[in-house]
Amino acid sequence: MNKIIIYIKTLFLSMLALFLMVGLAEAATCGSAHNTSTVVAPTTNLCSDGSTPHVSVSGSRWVWTCGSSSCSATDPNASYKAPFAATEMPTFTGSGSSPDTAE
Repeated sequence: MNKIIIYIKTLFLSMLALFLMVGLAEAATCGSAHNTSTVVAPTTNLCSDGSTPHVSVSGSRWVWTCGSSSCSATDPNASYKAPFAATEMPTFTGSGSSPDTAE
């Protein structure tokens, strides 16, 4: 009977220790790419845990999320790129020596 009690106590303490380790594990936060300035979307050092979430653009900032943290980097050339942003791509037709015409 004592062996069973010791086994149950050991099992309980092991599970408690595992629970505490998982609960105390650091949640993902912004990595070193956060608050930097880059003309292309950052691809490395996005999150502290090494994960690489999707990066999108919002105004003049590259934005991504690590855990519950909102992270971003500045695109210093955003104002120069804006006039060239495509909103609609025309379809061209024509063949041979005929000039293409936009539809």
